[in-house]
Amino acid sequence: MPSTRPKPLKIATGEFRGRALAAPPGRATRPMLGRVRESMFATFGGIEEDLPVLDLFSGSGSMGLEAASRGASFVRCVERSRPALEALRANVTTLGVEERVEVMTADALAPASWRAPDGAEGPWAAVVLMDPPYPDLRGSGRRRVLEAAASLLDEVVLPGGCLLLHGHPRDLEDGAVPLRPADLARCDRRVLGNTALLYYWKSPDR
Repeated sequence: MPSTRPKPLKIATGEFRGRALAAPPGRATRPMLGRVRESMFATFGGIEEDLPVLDLFSGSGSMGLEAASRGASFVRCVERSRPALEALRANVTTLGVEERVEVMTADALAPASWRAPDGAEGPWAAVVLMDPPYPDLRGSGRRRVLEAAASLLDEVVLPGGCLLLHGHPRDLEDGAVPLRPADLARCDRRVLGNTALLYYWKSPDR
């Protein structure tokens, strides 16, 4: 009989490739598969290297720590679930990246969690990663997520940078996300099995 145990969570690329990550018990979080993270960061084309990254709904940190592994100069991981935070902090310590990975206990959709690390005003992150729980992309929570995404593109993403929204394909169908701010260069959609990735690229001129 094949094993039903989940595969270990590991960094997929970069400096810490192959390093194991802790995950909280149970099914409350759903870390992104390594092959999906690898594809996602390849699509970014290296814009996160030597630049800051904001990881919202961070969970155990698989996306934010992948960015750190690929050379991001600073990563803020925002999470509020206690079990996920315990795993996230353990992973930051295990990888020895405390100096460039900040763990913030906060609501990922609260603007206070988006502030620039040095207190400066204006856009500061080359990449913003949004991985909300699937229920948050349905029903009444959907509007709040999309409004936050639009504000993040305007206020936080650097010119030429990208906001990534991760969800189930049926929640991120073509045309299903009415996010078309004036400074948006383009929107790309990728579907990998039961995962959909929406990339919102900010114009380099904004």
